[in-house]
Amino acid sequence: MLLYLCLFIIPFISFSRQQPYTFEHLTVADGLSHNKIQCILQDKQGYMWFGTIYGLNRYDGYNFRKFENIPGDTLTLGNNNVVSLYQGTDETIWIGTSTMLSSYNPAKETFRNYNVSSLQSVIHDIKEDEEGVLWLATGSGLFSFDKKTDKTRYVATNDS
Repeated sequence: MLLYLCLFIIPFISFSRQQPYTFEHLTVADGLSHNKIQCILQDKQGYMWFGTIYGLNRYDGYNFRKFENIPGDTLTLGNNNVVSLYQGTDETIWIGTSTMLSSYNPAKETFRNYNVSSLQSVIHDIKEDEEGVLWLATGSGLFSFDKKTDKTRYVATNDS
């Protein structure tokens, strides 16, 4: 009987000794480009990405690296107002902004910007289907983006 009692109580005692979660508040004082965070992504390498109204931030657990638009430099972020983030199957990080779609190649550490004039709206969410087509949820409706041809197509829905 004592053996059964010990086997029943010991797991509860060890469970109660687990360390509580700790939270760390990160702000502009820590290197974040702005305190208004609009989206968060943890990539496949473990980095945390924060989209703010003043740029994209990568956090390695110790320091921030800021990515911002540099006017005239097409290899930088297309727009600083980052609204949505998604990492595709090919490791590319897709960035939806208030005016355009951008992608970030982690291996080359470069951006590519897509002037998708048919959108004319904020990209609120990005997903990818099994064929590799990106789906963009915008204020103007749903769009598909073919990464192979860089073509965007409006998709009529029941709400349209």
